[in-house]
Amino acid sequence: MRFVRLLVVLALLLLGAAACGGSDEGADDAEESEFTIQTDDGDVSVSGGSGEGDVTIDLEDGELEICGSQDGDEASIIVESEDGTATISGGDSVPDGFPVSIHPDCSVVSSTTIESPDGEMMMVTLEMSADKAEEVAEFYEEACEALGMMVMRTTGTNPDGSMIFITAVDDEDGDQGASCMMSIEAEKATAVISIGGDT
Repeated sequence: MRFVRLLVVLALLLLGAAACGGSDEGADDAEESEFTIQTDDGDVSVSGGSGEGDVTIDLEDGELEICGSQDGDEASIIVESEDGTATISGGDSVPDGFPVSIHPDCSVVSSTTIESPDGEMMMVTLEMSADKAEEVAEFYEEACEALGMMVMRTTGTNPDGSMIFITAVDDEDGDQGASCMMSIEAEKATAVISIGGDT
């Protein structure tokens, strides 16, 4: 579990470093830097410059390489191990191939696509006014049903307002799934739409 947390933190740091390095188009390339951190989970080697960064983790049973880069508003991380290659990419637009449309009353905040040997997952974060939340929730329930999925909805509350959880699974073999996690506050609502499954 400690190693999983380490991997997540390093991935986020790479995206943040790449974003900072790639934002100044007029500047010269930043000087390359490289250092190694020794942890209980293995040695972590970090290197990077303007708009990119690399992390190599040496473990007893193999090596894990993480490469991050930034190109304009798009960022990506590539994770390579003995189990295969996973690519995590993100930006502020709808990813290519996203199987449902964006509700016209929503604005896209960010998106993430995760591709691995086990399948592909696409996530889009949306914002809308609070009075449109129920309409948007029903819109994505119907969109999942149109894809042949069985849909279930639950609701809840949080300190800032209410929440809607929509989960959907392929009605035939269960290999594909989707979810909508919506948080509704007084003035606005945020929804994370996730769709993906086995390849």
